[in-house]
Amino acid sequence: MQEVLTKEHNIDKRAYSELYAILQMLGKEYIDKIPEKIYNAIESRKDDTYNPIYNDMEEVLEGRVKRKTVSMLALLDYNYFSTTETDRMYMRYILEENENKYKKNKNEYKLPGGGVDKGEDFKEAFKRECIEEIGCMIENVEYLFDIEEDHINDNFKQISKVYIAKVKEKLESNNLTEQEKEEGLEYLWLDKKEALEKMKLCIENLKGSKYDNVYRTKFVVGRDIRIMEKVMEDV
Repeated sequence: MQEVLTKEHNIDKRAYSELYAILQMLGKEYIDKIPEKIYNAIESRKDDTYNPIYNDMEEVLEGRVKRKTVSMLALLDYNYFSTTETDRMYMRYILEENENKYKKNKNEYKLPGGGVDKGEDFKEAFKRECIEEIGCMIENVEYLFDIEEDHINDNFKQISKVYIAKVKEKLESNNLTEQEKEEGLEYLWLDKKEALEKMKLCIENLKGSKYDNVYRTKFVVGRDIRIMEKVMEDV
């Protein structure tokens, strides 16, 4: 356990604040089971400006904490709190359920889209993504403009081609990727104004997943907000 805490010293300090707050909620009985060196490491690495309060474990398991917090808590539970293999099995089950909640609650509204496969041009890629993500055949495809994004943290530039089209036929189902299924992706038909409003509301409350961190997710939603604003300006 000490090795894990040492290696992950770059974890967001707020994760340590949350773990520390959980331990305070659990009380002396649990704190005394943790080696003093590990407890002191948790306390020293927390963010002193962030002091969450939890009333019970239900609040923790509902996803009010960071995934890293849950991972560290699981290690403490497995190594020091659980007394039987049944306890450990139950903890693993709880962690799996919690992971699913993170995947399905990114709170993200975005436009359909994706990358270009080998051998496709941009228009063909757009048609395919509409089939896969929203289950629609489209027609009257029209190129609108490019959107450039500089991902400073990830050190690359992305250029998105923006197209608009009319629905030709709605299919019985879409063809989502495993990642999209795990993250609980669903499609909604909204008018332009409502779509833009939902994007602007969600961007401050986004959550990451095992596939994308919050930084990348905000980049995507921010890009789509700029797209919608430009589209509405041109209408």
